[in-house]
Amino acid sequence: MIADSMLEIFHRTTVAMVREEGRDLTARQLAVFLTCYLSEKKLAPKVLATDLKLNRAKVSAIVDRLERLSLVQRDPDPSDGRSVLIARTKKGTKFLRDLIAILAQARAETL
Repeated sequence: MIADSMLEIFHRTTVAMVREEGRDLTARQLAVFLTCYLSEKKLAPKVLATDLKLNRAKVSAIVDRLERLSLVQRDPDPSDGRSVLIARTKKGTKFLRDLIAILAQARAETL
């Protein structure tokens, strides 16, 4: 069944991520990270909160964690000096490439 194979791919991917040092992200952290990296532009925390249906304080805490891991960074918003935009980093881009490789491996082992 497709659902069974998708679940197996998800399981293998999650296990591989947990086994990697420093890559054990919660589902919410991963959702924020992927939302940032799949977007064509930098996103404001307010946009992330709205898109993911999380409160801004939760998004801020998640971005704090991702920033400590150097997976994202806060850049000043040029249109509003009081705000920030969440930006990609080199380490985050590498993490995304590694995640894609893990997914591909899990898919190959499953199908």
